[in-house]
Amino acid sequence: MTLSIAAPERARPLRFPPSEWLFGIGILLLVIGHPGRLSGLGSIRPEHLIGGLGGAAVVSISLIAVRPLGAGPVVALLVAGQLIIAVVADRLGWFGLHRVDINAARTIGLLLVVGGTVLITRT
Repeated sequence: MTLSIAAPERARPLRFPPSEWLFGIGILLLVIGHPGRLSGLGSIRPEHLIGGLGGAAVVSISLIAVRPLGAGPVVALLVAGQLIIAVVADRLGWFGLHRVDINAARTIGLLLVVGGTVLITRT
């Protein structure tokens, strides 16, 4: 694998010294624990994968949208979308959350965020 952003003709192979490999393996073991615990991966339910798939979708869409829209509008759209989903999740009790009604203050807050997003995304 080669890497050079500014001058592709000067790209050199990436080399990872053994110390970096050991550090990476150590961090991986610290995060997941003993490798034998990976046998529990078979019991993962499909809803456990929503976060990873959603995160991958957000990153992919953001990378595509940032060039035509700009960084500000992309971030504004992400924040507005996350806030709207969070309010809906609270209202419906998704993910075992305590149900919270949508009151006037929450509605006004959502309208302000959406309004701000509209103002930022307009060019």
